[in-house]
Amino acid sequence: MKTKTLARNAWWLAPVTTFTVAALIVMSGCASMSNRTKTITGVVIAGAGAGTLGAILAPKEENRAMHGVFWGASAAAVSGIAGLFIFDEESRRKEAELKSEKLSKELAAYREESAPELVASNRAGLNKPLPERFKHLVTPGGWSLFKVDRWVTSSESELVHQDMIFRFHQPQLNPTGKPPAEAQEGSIK
Repeated sequence: MKTKTLARNAWWLAPVTTFTVAALIVMSGCASMSNRTKTITGVVIAGAGAGTLGAILAPKEENRAMHGVFWGASAAAVSGIAGLFIFDEESRRKEAELKSEKLSKELAAYREESAPELVASNRAGLNKPLPERFKHLVTPGGWSLFKVDRWVTSSESELVHQDMIFRFHQPQLNPTGKPPAEAQEGSIK
């Protein structure tokens, strides 16, 4: 009796199976869909395709809808579980975190290696100290001497080795500077 049912519905098997498999393959290769969307779409396609096949292949004396529901639910569950492993976002995230951590360590080591080491510094300022009420208006200057060990490209065919950096900071006026709270309170009284 099963062979009669199978033979009678054989013309449905090939197109439904082909459509379901083709839809799953096309959907899994779509780069514009998120992995979660691919898994959900796979569950829907597999469930619908298998449900249709289950209803078609159900024996005449049995309930076709129940066969379709059983086949569809089984295929959807298997597709969902497979999708969790095929479209595994967690492993890709862990992979990216490990790569990022490795690159961060390399970058930190490189920065530490090429970071300038302060040898000496001094505040260069005015010969006479400013009155207290004007100090907030001037940013004092200074200089710093750093020891470095790095190569710098000066042209396409030339490298220059640096071993010292001298930085000079000129004193500057700070017109937007606000006087300290004590000075303001003193002028109000």
